[in-house]
Amino acid sequence: MPFRRVLIANRGEIVRRAAKTLRKLNIEPVVVYTKADETGTHVREAVRKQRIESYVSISEVVAAARRARADAVFPGYGFLAERADCAGAVQQAGMTFIGPSARAIARLSDKIEAKKFVKALGIPVVPGYVDPLEHVDHAGYIARELGFPVVLKAASGGGGRGLRVIHHEQELRTQFEVCAAEAKQAFGDSRLLLEKYLEPVRHIEVQILGDRHGNLVVFPERECSIQRHNQKLLEESPSPLVDKRLRWRLFHDASRIARAIEYDSVGTVEFLVHAHTKEHFFLEMNARLQVEHAVSEAVTGVDLIEHMIRAASNQVVDLGEPENITRLELDHDPPFETCRMLRSRGWALEARICAEGWSAGSLVPSTGRLHKFRLPVSQPGVRVDSGYDEGDSVSPLFDSLLTKVIAHGETRTAARRRLALALDALLIDGVEHTTGLLRDIVAKDADFANGIYTTRFLKDYALHFNESDARRALQLMANRMKVDPGTKKPIAALTVEYGLVRFDREHDTMAGSVASSGATAPLPLQDSDGLDALSDTPESPLFVMAPRRAPRLLFRGMPITVQRLFDEDELMLWERIRKPVSAAPVEANAWRALHAPMPGILVAVLVSVGDEVQPKQPVAILESMKMRNMLHAPSLPPGAQTLVVGSIRAAVGTVLRKGDLILEFSLPTFTT
Repeated sequence: MPFRRVLIANRGEIVRRAAKTLRKLNIEPVVVYTKADETGTHVREAVRKQRIESYVSISEVVAAARRARADAVFPGYGFLAERADCAGAVQQAGMTFIGPSARAIARLSDKIEAKKFVKALGIPVVPGYVDPLEHVDHAGYIARELGFPVVLKAASGGGGRGLRVIHHEQELRTQFEVCAAEAKQAFGDSRLLLEKYLEPVRHIEVQILGDRHGNLVVFPERECSIQRHNQKLLEESPSPLVDKRLRWRLFHDASRIARAIEYDSVGTVEFLVHAHTKEHFFLEMNARLQVEHAVSEAVTGVDLIEHMIRAASNQVVDLGEPENITRLELDHDPPFETCRMLRSRGWALEARICAEGWSAGSLVPSTGRLHKFRLPVSQPGVRVDSGYDEGDSVSPLFDSLLTKVIAHGETRTAARRRLALALDALLIDGVEHTTGLLRDIVAKDADFANGIYTTRFLKDYALHFNESDARRALQLMANRMKVDPGTKKPIAALTVEYGLVRFDREHDTMAGSVASSGATAPLPLQDSDGLDALSDTPESPLFVMAPRRAPRLLFRGMPITVQRLFDEDELMLWERIRKPVSAAPVEANAWRALHAPMPGILVAVLVSVGDEVQPKQPVAILESMKMRNMLHAPSLPPGAQTLVVGSIRAAVGTVLRKGDLILEFSLPTFTT
């Protein structure tokens, strides 16, 4: 191996993952870090390290590599991974960039040019406008031509940053500058484009690997349709949707794109596939390693980072004996070309455990110290790639990813079961996280078990919980606890991570409601002895673990406890590692103030003291974990038509905690 020392220009989980492969190849890893990461796990473990001011500064990364006398730079994903100028600067400094050529990155990382390039090959692309948007009025015109909903997205980069689904023109005007600023900060490019929002679709991608000798191989496809905020949460390979014919079409088009650009490293061609017709559209090609690369490694046994390094050092890609390669062909006229494909060995799924909690129908960032962080590292068929250890702090300055849990099995069912068991063994305390949600999906959801899902899955999933499972939870709780009739005293309950359930007792019956996104829906409850049939199997949303003793329940896959408090008129549910929290009533004076709904950095205040604002009007922008969130004016009190900004209590650039005060409002005063 020609490389003696390689600098990893990234942070967290991917640094630890890349360092493992480098050490396997007898290459010394060098780690960079910023002030915010100086106590991070990847820094503590490093023997050689270089302090820099920013992970997105090309000049600092190149200077650090020179100081460390590195032979090459590995960018990982995010940050500088798809910056052609970074690849060029590394090469100009006499080092090797471990990734595709600067020319390929420049062509593919610009989504506008990539769409034009792919369209010219005769490959279907997502319908849209294939030039940069000039301004918000231009965007409005194009959106009306395409028809709402549309997707407003950054012309560079990826990972869901600088991307919003837009449903109407007012939303477009609100989000245009937010997306541009987010894209500028993340990718150094504020240009935006518009595409038609397609549904129902599934997000399916093809992993490719090329070298500088013209060799190219495709890997079994990955499905990435379980998403929130257009960012992936759960991936699997192969896809339960893809049949032989669709697989050939996807592989054929991915190979044509890669060969047309003479691609010579690891990359991913992403498609949207109609859930019913299986019509496919090119979405983008990522000229880098993907976060979800581990599922491809699990089903093929190939170390993708190792082969990125070998390709960058001008070696021929060698994936073993010829029997590991198959040629996929279709028997119909006219004859088609063949695609070289690695054979899939079983099935793999990956769960991204992120520091995010379920709130009002959405996942929002969570920060804090990891008081407990126990990983399922010894289970067979399970791999864990983590960027944190117990005691580390989760900052709002970076991505929310805590760890990835990957499970492999001979069949999809076996892989699902292994992943569910691994997530059961995962213990995290100190921040909200997605473990319970993903465990629930993998272990309990019938649609996911049958491979029937789209990119809308989580939105529909939340609605399903609100209307069905909350009723079962309350019914079973009332039945099992055998509560005596009370006197209309409110009972508070916290249901794991999925939303707030409030209910009152009246005489010998119960009446309840589910609070979600500010709306409540009546749920009549009956204390019946016939409830066991609804909830006494592991497949049902609610499962009684010990029906003849103090009940221990699984609620949509989450272990919870039901306990009678000292006051027998109150009951409470809580997750096994969270403190019980009582249901807080909506305050009558909530309109008077705007508080930070999540930790983050206040990047803009859009109003001034004395301005009159309407409810839901954008008033501030909060950045949390690399995503910009628009904050809106609160709802009006009865009888009011507008609010007045009374004071601005947080300065732009301030790091806010959840609940910190940002703005205060008052009612307008009228003079005669």
